[in-house]
Amino acid sequence: MKRLRPAVIGICLTVIWLGWGPPSHSPDGLTGATYARSVPLFPGALLEAVEGQQFYDEPAGPLRFVATSWSFAVSGPMTGVTDFYRNRLPIPPTEHDDGSLVWRWTPPGAANGEAVVVRVGLGRVRIDEVVRALSRT
Repeated sequence: MKRLRPAVIGICLTVIWLGWGPPSHSPDGLTGATYARSVPLFPGALLEAVEGQQFYDEPAGPLRFVATSWSFAVSGPMTGVTDFYRNRLPIPPTEHDDGSLVWRWTPPGAANGEAVVVRVGLGRVRIDEVVRALSRT
């Protein structure tokens, strides 16, 4: 039996840190959210992954924006999921070629470049937010 290499262990720890693991019914499925906290979760949505990204103006420059994505598995007809969000989000969605519906808006009080995006596809809901690094709470 081979021993795990340190790199493999590091990758496993990173995956756990990103929030991948057992699905969660947590009502605070948007842990760490700033503006996305106001987005309602479809009933029964299971948190599958949390991913993050950082944006800089230049390689060694200061951190400008932080993006976070929460991915959820949902069950039931897609029309039920899309109707749920149509009735609860502040703007109408746009339809993409893959059949998904996407809502993108700048929340009240948000700075230029900050946004919330909700994407509903077959069996999936993804909620993204981009916030200025200094705005992050």
